[in-house]
Amino acid sequence: MHTKEETTEQDPDKTAKIHSVVSRQLESIVAASFTALNTHNFDLSTPPWTCYSKHFRNDPNGPAPNLSTYSEHPNLSNSESTDLAGMVDFFKTLAETCPEYQTLVVEMATTELDLEAGTGSVMVSAESHGIPVGVVRSSISLFEFQREKREWRCVRQRTLPGIEYVPEG
Repeated sequence: MHTKEETTEQDPDKTAKIHSVVSRQLESIVAASFTALNTHNFDLSTPPWTCYSKHFRNDPNGPAPNLSTYSEHPNLSNSESTDLAGMVDFFKTLAETCPEYQTLVVEMATTELDLEAGTGSVMVSAESHGIPVGVVRSSISLFEFQREKREWRCVRQRTLPGIEYVPEG
């Protein structure tokens, strides 16, 4: 039998373990999302897209490049707020237009996690390659999560585009 003091001493360890497990879960959803885009999995009825909330919003911050200059598509820009279907449709069109396109995760970390409130955030530094070939575009994205009916769901993505550059080589 544990005394009240012993239970209190164990709680921080248990909380830290739960934080670690949930952080890994949120980060795995984000990583799987990039993998899905890179492998052209645009089926919203499959993971990782089933881990997104039906209320999801993609809210880009800052001036997104108009990618129409690299394609025949008349309006290929990810600068407008969209739902999940709109965001995935943008990337599907991008993959069709620029088949070399890939996004590489440079760094990823859970930056906020409140288990009691059921909220969390994952920050990602990424590089997009292939728009056009030879150009690399950096970006920082924040994926926001909420616990909905005991499941963690991505509810919002905000991306701040960086500058484009051509790597030496």
